[in-house]
Formats: sequence, C-alpha cells, structure tokens
Amino acid sequence: MRPKAFKIQNDNVRSTNDYKDEPLTCVYEISLEQILAGTQRELAITREIRSSDGTFSQDRQVYTIKIEPGCKEGHCIRLNEVGNRDPINIPADLFITILSKPHRLFKRNNANLIYIKSISYADSRSAKVVQAPLLDGTTAYVDPKGTIDIDTELVLDRYGLPDPSNSGVRGRLLIRFDIQAPAKQINWQPISTNEKVEENIIDILD
Repeated sequence: MRPKAFKIQNDNVRSTNDYKDEPLTCVYEISLEQILAGTQRELAITREIRSSDGTFSQDRQVYTIKIEPGCKEGHCIRLNEVGNRDPINIPADLFITILSKPHRLFKRNNANLIYIKSISYADSRSAKVVQAPLLDGTTAYVDPKGTIDIDTELVLDRYGLPDPSNSGVRGRLLIRFDIQAPAKQINWQPISTNEKVEENIIDILD
C-alpha cells in the first residue's frame, strides 16, 4: 500500500528555547466500508531539518495510523513533534481529522446509516417485501407489514456502523422512501371556433 504523503512547511523560528511551533492540521477521508471494518493507513511526512550552521536537509518518515471500527466523524489523531526541526524550536504536532467520504447509497448519522429507497406508487401500495442493500455488499429483505407512505421508516438493528461508545455494537440501518407519484390521465379538449379538434389525452404528474 502506497503511503499518503504530506510535506511539512513551517519556517517560523523564535528566539526562545521552549517555544513549540504552531500545530499542523490535515483532513483524511475514508470510506464507510473502511469505517465498518477498521483500517490502518500509512502517512509519509517530509520535513525540513535546519542545522546549527544554517544548512537545510530533508527527512522523510512513514507513520502508521490505526483507525478503529466505527471511528467517529471528526475523530482527531495526533502525531507528536513531526514538524520541521531546527536548533531552537520544538517541532509542531500534526492533528489529523478523520472524516467519512460521501457514499453513493448511504448517509451516515453517528453509528446509524440512512438509505433512501425509490419506489413506485404501485409498489408502495402493494405491501410486498422491500429489498435494501447493506454496507457489506449483501442484501436485506424486509417485510413492511403494510403499505408504505412518505413518512414510513423501516429499521434494521445492528446493520449500521460499530459504536465505540457502546462496546462496538453496530447501529441501525434506517430505510426511508422516495415514492414516485403516479401518472394520471385527464381529458383535455382545446376550444376551437374553426374546426373540431380530436380529444387529446395527456399525462400529468401530481
């Protein structure tokens, strides 16, 4: 796995020996699938080293960061003193903020996942079994136990993300619905004083 690379650029030099450079920050995005299982990522950091005679060199270090299953949105990982080095200042710390990448099927709400299923009006009245994808690539089959309305929400326990604050128990998958309005037919006959116009039928949507 090729490590993600960062280059540290911080040339501040102060005259006191106990000054620590300002913290460095970066954002690191991972997929919901990686959050589900947990992952380890490598970050390559290149920094400048200033010697006492004023010469510069570069140093490249690879750091492994461990992201636990169910890592919370905005979780921060700290790497101590990885900033530029010089004879005077204490190198800066790097704070890495972990965010989830946008997903094509699911939205994250803490440990819960939200899935919006588009269905026809006819299917919403049929009370037939609903199919919903799961984050691991499999499919769930859910009995809605009746017709489906725009405010219907089906809940699948323990099909969300692991919750570190609840001993890693997985959250819920919330299935919500986008019901496509049915096409209705109406009779429409324009008025003409010169000739008889055939009756037209057009489709309109609610």
